[in-house]
Amino acid sequence: QRVHQKELRRFEKDVQNAEKKIENLEAKIQTIELKMAKPEFYGSPDETTVIGQYQKMKTDLERIMEKWEVAQIKLEEFLNNN
Repeated sequence: QRVHQKELRRFEKDVQNAEKKIENLEAKIQTIELKMAKPEFYGSPDETTVIGQYQKMKTDLERIMEKWEVAQIKLEEFLNNN
């Protein structure tokens, strides 16, 4: 029973951690998208840097969403089998 609870908490924590990371990245991406939506952004000195950061964040978001999906599946399987 004790091991069961410990495993359950671990799976839940993995899901929650991934969700927090997704939430934070989505907020940062939204901020950059607002900046990029302004006409004066293009041709600005930081255009290349910001676009690079944006692309990296989008890639990171995809990777973390995959991790969340795996964690969610593991949690569901654990709950269904116990």
